[in-house]
Amino acid sequence: MLGLSQVNTNGQITVSKRIRDFLGIKIEDKVLITVDGSELRITPIKGSIMDLGGSLKTNVVVKDYKKIEDQLSEDYAKDYVKRKMV
Repeated sequence: MLGLSQVNTNGQITVSKRIRDFLGIKIEDKVLITVDGSELRITPIKGSIMDLGGSLKTNVVVKDYKKIEDQLSEDYAKDYVKRKMV
């Protein structure tokens, strides 16, 4: 499947609805962008730390799930890139 996008003045690209639907990418979903030579690869990231809510029993009260989710996304991206470079 092919799609053509243009980089806008903010440096952003739009993924066509047909491709988003095919890959199951919805608004606010996270995607991992990797560089492979001179190509970009966009990989949908499925799931979220929010999906785990209530699955662990603890006395600790977490107030900033967004901060934790952002850190986990960053760690996942770093680990993904590290595994691809080996």
